[in-house]
Amino acid sequence: MGVENNQSRREFLGKALAAVAIAALNPVSIFLTPKDLLASGGDQKLGLFSVDLTLTKYAALKNVGGSVAITIAGPNIRIILTRFDATTFYAVNRTCPHAGNLVNTYSKTLQRIVCPAHGSEFLADGTLEVGPANRSLTKYTTTFVESNNTVLVDIPGLAVKDENSFIIVPDLHQNYPNPVITKTTIGFKTAVYSHVTLTVTDIMGHIIAVLHDGALSAGEYSFDFDASIFPAGTYFYHLNADGEVQTKQMVVMK
Repeated sequence: MGVENNQSRREFLGKALAAVAIAALNPVSIFLTPKDLLASGGDQKLGLFSVDLTLTKYAALKNVGGSVAITIAGPNIRIILTRFDATTFYAVNRTCPHAGNLVNTYSKTLQRIVCPAHGSEFLADGTLEVGPANRSLTKYTTTFVESNNTVLVDIPGLAVKDENSFIIVPDLHQNYPNPVITKTTIGFKTAVYSHVTLTVTDIMGHIIAVLHDGALSAGEYSFDFDASIFPAGTYFYHLNADGEVQTKQMVVMK
């Protein structure tokens, strides 16, 4: 998605803010609802939420190496937030890219995030160290606000519809090159492990290609479309991820 489109999407959805308590036990699980993310005045905005370290009742992240599991209910976005040093925090998707199993929170002893099901190991920032996973955990942007000891965590595509429900907006990029002579690449980004389909249709809405149909972990993906066997004209490609659909247009030239 272009910078202009992405900016307009962010302006439309905005940022949902919430002060989230961090429990004293390590590891600890935090469950967030749409109402939680709206609690501090957010108004159906894009998924930035805050973790407040000033609440002494919840101290897991007060020490370097402290790590917590956070589940955002509804879309079941699961992340791990870990304190790396005095001002650096890492937030990564908790779904292992290998088979969709949940990884454990960061272990200060092992200095690893481990997938107990198959043994994959990751660093605190999600970087893959040991397979069978073949790529790193999806990393989310965090910002530490020193003035009030708050960590902001940004989950791309997560928005609050109302206090009872979330929506996940997949980030479908414009194909490149466009117009297309022979082949083009279609890229997209997903925020949650889900069943994903990527299809191409003609101007009448007939499906002419299925580029992907199956489960994917959160992350960046790209698929090639061979347009050489199709006549010149306007075509559309559709991304369906976690029930949300995005569509873009491309032009085939001969």
